[in-house]
Parts: sequence; structure tokens; C-alpha cells
Amino acid sequence: MSRYRVVVQPRAEADAMAAFEWIAERSPTAAAYWLAGLRKAVAALADRPLPHPLSVETSEKFGFPIREALHGKRRGVHRIFYSVEDDVISVLAIRHSAQDEFEP
Repeated sequence: MSRYRVVVQPRAEADAMAAFEWIAERSPTAAAYWLAGLRKAVAALADRPLPHPLSVETSEKFGFPIREALHGKRRGVHRIFYSVEDDVISVLAIRHSAQDEFEP
């Protein structure tokens, strides 16, 4: 099995930091736990990026296939949007499931 290289784009990193700060205002411990889990979920994409479903609404807007993985539980689920090209995974955005759709 080949391993992919994961590249987190600046927008996705900013999304993650904004979510972390929001959670940290309520519970610094939960925020640290959430961020560690997010980093682990993103790193896991390197081994198996293709089982995650295509995000139809964003793929149509962007003009290329975008997949999404989910991270979190209950009301804290975040969507990790990424594309796969050759051996590179580009993490494009990270959005809470209650947020508006990911836009170009």
C-alpha cells in the first residue's frame, strides 16, 4: 500500500485554529483533546484517503473531486475537506457540520 503525502493548506489550518480557539474559550482541556484528535484524523488520511465519500456539493463548485472525512462526536462533528492528486492529499478546509457550505 502506498502512503500519500498530506499537505494542510493555510485556509484549513486557519479553520482548525478558529475552531480550537472557540472550543478553548469553553474548555481548554477539551480544545487540546479535539485538536490532537483532528491532527490524528488528518494524518490518518495518508494511509487511506479514498474510502471517504466525495463531497458532491463542493466538488461541483470547485470543478474537481473533493472528499470529506468526519472528525468529532455528537454536536462537535467537523468536516475535513480534501482533494487527492497523484500521491498528494491537500486538506482544503475544516468546517463544523453546522456551518455554511465550503465555498471556493
